[in-house]
Amino acid sequence: MVVVATLSVMFSADVFATEAGLDYLAVPESSVASEIITIFATVATSLLAVLFVATIIFVATKTKLAKDYDKKPVIPQFVAPHGVSVIAASRIYTKLMSCPVSAGLMELATKGKIKIIRRKDRPTSSQEAISYTIEIIDNRGLSEDERGVLELFFRTPNFNIGDKKSIPKKNDSHTKKAIREYSRAVGQRLINSGYLVEQPPSRRAYFTIIMIAVFVLFLSPILLCVPATRDFIATPAQFVIIVSLCSVSIILFAVILDIIYEARLSRSLTEKGLELQHYLKGLEKYIKMSEADRIKFMQSPENIGKINIDSQQEILKLYERLLPYAMIFNFEKKWAERIKACNSMLGGMASNF
Repeated sequence: MVVVATLSVMFSADVFATEAGLDYLAVPESSVASEIITIFATVATSLLAVLFVATIIFVATKTKLAKDYDKKPVIPQFVAPHGVSVIAASRIYTKLMSCPVSAGLMELATKGKIKIIRRKDRPTSSQEAISYTIEIIDNRGLSEDERGVLELFFRTPNFNIGDKKSIPKKNDSHTKKAIREYSRAVGQRLINSGYLVEQPPSRRAYFTIIMIAVFVLFLSPILLCVPATRDFIATPAQFVIIVSLCSVSIILFAVILDIIYEARLSRSLTEKGLELQHYLKGLEKYIKMSEADRIKFMQSPENIGKINIDSQQEILKLYERLLPYAMIFNFEKKWAERIKACNSMLGGMASNF
């Protein structure tokens, strides 16, 4: 009879290790990288789910009249809408961030109501050395929206031909408050003019809660990952991974907010407002097809014509009537970058509809 015996011997992981070490024998622990990627994958999935829900909300809350206008073909329009300021038009146009005061200034300049003077404080191309001044040359026939833009800078409803005011490079607390009040006033005038209908507080609160929930969902994983990234980002490749994941989350976040805002606006537009919105889409289409490149070249801060006053000052020759609309449609962005202080129109933007 043959007896077979089996001997089982247990060795620790480092028994056969050389001086250089055999790291492959060790079981890898969960890395910080995988934890970060897991967190961002979770938030991306969550945001996609919210995006899906937001799209359903958008479709469900659209009125039948708004859906009918969506089905109409968009015909290119060649001129700015009559009787509506670019500030009011940007409130009807359904992009969340497309309401800069700088477009209102450009509208006043192209209409010959003001002139914008550029001053170079030092002989350098640095933007910090360049300042802008408004001078009123015609205060007749100003609409309430146009007067409101000038009041933001002059801080008084009384301004006369020849009055000048420097455009600040930063907004102070007074200007920020004035911008919020002006924004609400623009919205109220659109309601009074029949372009918008005021929504009840319950519906405004409904959309506000959704926006807050999306913001919290977006922000929480970012905050969770901040401590971990300090130990993780050691190489350019790892940095690219984190930046890419953050970028995807931010893009999704922006898309969701835009859909929610458009859903909110679609409930507020009357037939008159929808007609103006449809016209603006046609104007956007025309500028995109035919005018965007020409405006960016002829009326950009670098290439614009000018009249020299002295060695430091020059009057800018702003004449293109569609320039303000190219700005709110985001075809021309350089002027908004030059006149940064007056671009914050988001505060109180949708508070009354």
